[in-house]
Amino acid sequence: MRRDLRDAGQPVNGVEAHRLDLADAGSVADFAAWYRETSGSRLDVLINNAAIVRDVLWRWRKRRVSADGFEIHWRTNYLGTFHLTRRLLPMLLESGRRCGDARVINVSSHQHDKGRNDRLFEPPDRLDSWTAYGQSKLALIHHAFELQRRYGADSNIRAAALHPGSAYSNMTFGWQDEPLWLRRTKRLFTPLAPLILLTPNQAAQTTIHCATDPHLEGGQYHERCAKAEPIRDARDEAASRRLWNETDRWFRSLGSQ
Repeated sequence: MRRDLRDAGQPVNGVEAHRLDLADAGSVADFAAWYRETSGSRLDVLINNAAIVRDVLWRWRKRRVSADGFEIHWRTNYLGTFHLTRRLLPMLLESGRRCGDARVINVSSHQHDKGRNDRLFEPPDRLDSWTAYGQSKLALIHHAFELQRRYGADSNIRAAALHPGSAYSNMTFGWQDEPLWLRRTKRLFTPLAPLILLTPNQAAQTTIHCATDPHLEGGQYHERCAKAEPIRDARDEAASRRLWNETDRWFRSLGSQ
């Protein structure tokens, strides 16, 4: 649903929205506090869908970082998602224990195949934007799988990652910082996009499947509403565990943020 951010917090057709910048620790903390206050501290399903991809034409001459010094794709797509999930995790655990089913769904991408485990723990100084995007999406799969291993059995959490498909959306046709010639060229091809790309509604189906299927098996990767196999690196439990532990230390260092 598209809406002006000035209306955030005002219900529209039963849906409430609130500002959230995943690259800003204070914004994540504010969002989590707002949700706790307005939801009665109940959370059954968390869908981590927000992401960015920048510099699609490889024009940047140096790496772009967030205000707190992280590569911008890693900070937004992975660290921000981890931060938000950890802030909301107590409510998810309570819902899982009380109702028998709580879920965390990470929207990853087939582009996770550009990621490698040996890059997860090193500064990504030499990564181009597409590779950095892939690294963040691989990390989201690790996050879902490790969340399942840590909390699935005791708290009835089901965590899954997925590729939604290549869709006609702002991610594919709303690039930032693009040159004028490309903007004009895309206008010519925009009418053809629905013929080769999924609509947003079609792309949402795997997410809906993971969020609602009563027989969903946690700790799996999905495409086209079915289990699929991610790259081999995503199944490395030691890497998942190390990534969780190192990211959790970062989370704890934020304190109240």
